[in-house]
Amino acid sequence: MARKRVIRTEEKEEPESQVNGESERLGSPAKDVGWMAWLEGTYLKYWYVVGCFFIDTLFALELSKAYDGSPVSAVLLLALLLLMAAEVYVYVRIWRRPGRQE
Repeated sequence: MARKRVIRTEEKEEPESQVNGESERLGSPAKDVGWMAWLEGTYLKYWYVVGCFFIDTLFALELSKAYDGSPVSAVLLLALLLLMAAEVYVYVRIWRRPGRQE
């Protein structure tokens, strides 16, 4: 009869940089975080950025369709830049780095 193969492994030691807490990113595979922290820290960030890109594109296309290249386009560009600045401000307010203060 065939014998079963036994695989023995040794536990690997973590590098010094990960032991001392230098790996602080929530997306880092070296740091085990709960699913809720990962959801808030990584997943929602990316979907927020994707949603902002979608809203900006929709806003620009709808306004260009409504005004059809008239001289108001400079004002529309300024409005788009203000919308993007507001989105960046909200992003920074929600996902501020832990060590930074206002």
